[in-house]
Amino acid sequence: MSKKLLVTVLASIFAAGFFSGFAWAKKVQAEREEQQAKADTEEVQRTADIQIKEVVKYVDRVKTITLKGDTITKEVVKYVPNSDCVVTPDAVRLLNAAAKSMSVPGDPRGVNGASAPAEGDLIHCATLARAVTVVVQNYQQYHIVAARLEALQTIIADTGKQRRE
Repeated sequence: MSKKLLVTVLASIFAAGFFSGFAWAKKVQAEREEQQAKADTEEVQRTADIQIKEVVKYVDRVKTITLKGDTITKEVVKYVPNSDCVVTPDAVRLLNAAAKSMSVPGDPRGVNGASAPAEGDLIHCATLARAVTVVVQNYQQYHIVAARLEALQTIIADTGKQRRE
């Protein structure tokens, strides 16, 4: 055989091997990408399932909390029947400061020596029944926020467990 023919045959074998290897590597890469896409899709589905489950629990908790809070609010008139019972303006200001998570006002007296409601106060009416109702509503809102936080923590914890598995 001539050298030219031998070089041509070897070059053909090399080219065939090179292109065959390239095609094989491309196929393997495509399979890996397909497997990764499938795994990503499954993870997204599991995460969505966890979130849906927790959202349903959260909505149920909020309904329960709201129902209990509304029931307690209706009961205020039974437990505080005297609408003439007045809360001092200073006590109202203190309740408003607590509801806004502010510090207790130093001197609650205004220029004329009487307490005046500050702008943005939640309670303007100084009856005990109104004050108790606002406190009940504040606790109700607190429990709703606590339920939301608990649901978010559960979602994060369950999602983290799922990713470690």
